[in-house]
Amino acid sequence: TLCFLILGGLLSCNLITFANSWWAFGVPDYALIASKINQISNSVTIFEDWGDALTMSYLLNTQNSVHLTRKVPEFLELEDNNFYQKFDNIILFKPNKKTLNKIKKDSNLNLEPLLVSNTNLPSQPNTWLIRNEI
Repeated sequence: TLCFLILGGLLSCNLITFANSWWAFGVPDYALIASKINQISNSVTIFEDWGDALTMSYLLNTQNSVHLTRKVPEFLELEDNNFYQKFDNIILFKPNKKTLNKIKKDSNLNLEPLLVSNTNLPSQPNTWLIRNEI
């Protein structure tokens, strides 16, 4: 019995080592999302969770800017916000429902899903590209 337990542990470690990502509750698409973000020029990625920002920071190219804030709608509403005006593309990573609903109500901003996961069910986008419609 101990032999099977050790063998199972070694097999599990081997599978995890060669996987792109591993998670106990579904497969996060961090590597796939990062590759999509890395293809977008002059972009800033906004994170509301420091854990996601830390995880993704290792996967994003150095030319991609990262912004960590809990006040996404307030920052996006500021007309004189020079920080966001210098970027052509704004990417919103895993926003909470309140943030997402507030941005959807704003008539000047258009949300486009950056990635719809085929591995996570239900298959809902968790990364958005914000287009300014002004």
